[in-house]
Amino acid sequence: MSRASRRRPLSERLLRLALLAKAHEVQAEPCTPERALRGQRADHLAVLCWAAQQEGRA
Repeated sequence: MSRASRRRPLSERLLRLALLAKAHEVQAEPCTPERALRGQRADHLAVLCWAAQQEGRA
């Protein structure tokens, strides 16, 4: 079995990254540029995750 076939689907990997990014965002101090940047990254990963899930259902 190849390594690629044992990997989780892209949507699952993106979901995990999105959850980790959200947790990382929450750890930053509120109302700071760092928190805003982390929030933007988390939002971007959430959009990618949603798109991958929609593509998987098509």
